Amino acid sequence: MIARCLFAAAACTSVAFGYIHIPPATLHALCKDSTAIRLLTVKSMDRSTGKIEFEVSESLKGGNGTIASFEHTIDPTAKDSERIFDALEKGKSAVLFTSETAMGSCGFAFVDEYCYSVDYSATRNTWVFLRGEPGRSMCYHGSADRLANLSKDLLAGKTAVVPYQQPSVDDRDGRYEQIVETLKKNRSK
Repeated sequence: MIARCLFAAAACTSVAFGYIHIPPATLHALCKDSTAIRLLTVKSMDRSTGKIEFEVSESLKGGNGTIASFEHTIDPTAKDSERIFDALEKGKSAVLFTSETAMGSCGFAFVDEYCYSVDYSATRNTWVFLRGEPGRSMCYHGSADRLANLSKDLLAGKTAVVPYQQPSVDDRDGRYEQIVETLKKNRSK
């Protein structure tokens, strides 16, 4: 269960439970542990404000869930933000794997050949960018559309060959500090 991974308990007990600190290592585990998986399509994007408005094209797991907004807010000056904006344009796809609980909701958004983590802000009704996740290329590396199809296969109990790529760097300590700080800011508003 996703909730078994206690996130940042010592640093900030009200922050979150979830898989952001210790993400599943395989696509199979990510599919299994996520409470919801959605195929998203870009409706609009504004690089200057960092707003990306997605609409749900298909719910792969978890039905409609309790969250209705799929706007992502990405600080345009954040590390890796350009890579995300470059991968998205109107009509492009993303796959959002989430853990949605009463204590908070967080997840991973996969765009073509890249992944980033997000945290849901109920007060602002948006998914807030935490950081780029190049290490998730070990879980999956390829197009968002192919990821949606592979996820469907895995959820149906089928065997799937999942493309992956060894990440060049995975900065666990820096990642932990960055995520805790962002969660503190996001959840205190």
